[in-house]
Amino acid sequence: VTKSFKIPIGHRLSKLVNHRCFSSHGHNVKIDIEIQRETLNGNDMVIDFYDLKRIANETIDQWDHAMILNSEDKFVEFPKSQRLIKVTCGDPTSENMCFILYNIMYDKFTAHDEELKLKSVTIWESDESYAKYEPS
Repeated sequence: VTKSFKIPIGHRLSKLVNHRCFSSHGHNVKIDIEIQRETLNGNDMVIDFYDLKRIANETIDQWDHAMILNSEDKFVEFPKSQRLIKVTCGDPTSENMCFILYNIMYDKFTAHDEELKLKSVTIWESDESYAKYEPS
């Protein structure tokens, strides 16, 4: 099963010096969380969508209206009173953000039900462009 979430985020790609994405900017992203299990649970479900939403929102709500930056970014003019998330795996590209969300949320689903497996995280920057992380 998959549940989608929509949130606005800001980010900046500090490695793209001569590119418009070097400037801080925002996206209304859609995040798809895909969950699987071998057999349906006692309620004939993979997971109740209510539980999927509650578990995923523990992380996604922290990203809502946040500025996400590379921890090595020298961008110092960001107001300290605003929501700021610094990531340590490089620039906050859609690819890296999928990887980060996957790794943060993976254990949360198995803690809810040991048969659940987070299959993939997809981030849509627009209706036409997305990145997906699904371990092989």
